[in-house]
Amino acid sequence: MPNANRSNVYRTLVCFGINRVPQEKKQQASTFKEYEPGYLHIDVTYLPKLAGKKQYLFVAIDRATRVLYFEIYENKTAINAVEFLNNCKDFYPFTITHILTDNGLEFTDKFVTKDKQVSGKHKFDKLCSRSEIEHRLTQPVTPKTNGMVERVNGTIKNATVKAI
Repeated sequence: MPNANRSNVYRTLVCFGINRVPQEKKQQASTFKEYEPGYLHIDVTYLPKLAGKKQYLFVAIDRATRVLYFEIYENKTAINAVEFLNNCKDFYPFTITHILTDNGLEFTDKFVTKDKQVSGKHKFDKLCSRSEIEHRLTQPVTPKTNGMVERVNGTIKNATVKAI
């Protein structure tokens, strides 16, 4: 191709539509799967100290309806988590079918047991099985899995800090 100069090559490539490197297709953000009411996200976060007391905010939000329920406790214990779940069952007008929590000791004994498995002996797990609620756990150190309730925690914390 002795007569092939840069301009001729470029015009030929444009003519065939191959003058540019194809852009990589961006992966679209997946949409949230539709759920029936009854799938709760539950989390606990600490609140800023008031009058020298540390307090914990237990938050539950329904995945489908976005109905929010929260309570404040002085301790982050399994007993308080069980009480909170019982209060959630009374509060929500629908049957709770699934619960998604983190791996906190108030919700599970997964990281206390020798084989790192849920034993089913934890108070919260026992209440879930008695109530026929499927208790799911997030992957360790991945708060974005439970992002719906994590976002609510941030909103509530910001509102309380600004109010003080």
